[in-house]
Amino acid sequence: MDNWDFLKWRRTLGYTQAHVAERFGVNRGTIQNWERGATKVSKMAELACAELTRRYRQSPSFGPVTLVCADAPLSLNARQQNAVLRYPLRAG
Repeated sequence: MDNWDFLKWRRTLGYTQAHVAERFGVNRGTIQNWERGATKVSKMAELACAELTRRYRQSPSFGPVTLVCADAPLSLNARQQNAVLRYPLRAG
């Protein structure tokens, strides 16, 4: 994992530098150094990122995801889109 991957990971999950530093047991300056490329992201940090990403994906706020299959492209207006989001189809 390079500095850009780490920065992208942190922003994707919506974490602040201070939050990541607290979770990893390092100071905020270490996070800044990783993101600037001044020091290499440690292997421990890479493993922690993978674990936190796994937990994030299992959180209720991540899903559920509704899969829609169609024979042709779908074109929905805003009202129809809201209805689809409120009443997802269940496989059955």
